[in-house]
This record gives sequence, C-alpha cells and structure tokens, in this order.
Amino acid sequence: MDFNSNTGHSELNNFRPITNISILAKLLEKCVHLQLRKHSDHFNLLDTYQSGFRQGYSTESALVLIVDDILRVPDQNDLCLLISLDLLAA
Repeated sequence: MDFNSNTGHSELNNFRPITNISILAKLLEKCVHLQLRKHSDHFNLLDTYQSGFRQGYSTESALVLIVDDILRVPDQNDLCLLISLDLLAA
C-alpha cells in the first residue's frame, strides 16, 4: 500500500481523532467501584457467602461452598434441592 498516492491516506482530515471518553469512563468506573466496595465492606452490607464482585472470591469459591453444603446434607438427614437459573439467556 502506497501512502503517497492520491487515495486520501496522506490527508490528515481523513483520519478520525482518538477520543479519551473510554479512558475517562474506565477511570470513573474504577473510582465508583472502589468507593462502593469500601462502603459495603465498612457497613458489612454483603452476605458472608457473596462471591461475585468481591476481592479474593471467585466462581470457584462459590462452587466449593455449594459442594460443601450438598455433601453435608446426608449427615444432617435433610433434603437438598438446588435450582440453577441462567438469567443471561432470559
């Protein structure tokens, strides 16, 4: 590809400017996230077993908790019922 040809590649007016909105939006999102996390941690607003959106927790920690609960049920002579919903497809 020859940038010196008359196809418009050498014209600065043909290039769109780079916007900083996405960077600013990410910075604002990070600030809001930190504020909300500090607030929820300070006032103990999240359930002890909440795994999503918490530092040090993941889907693996949630699965370990569920499997542990299911395996304890027979020891307590109880019934276990697990309902799983996929809300993303709804």
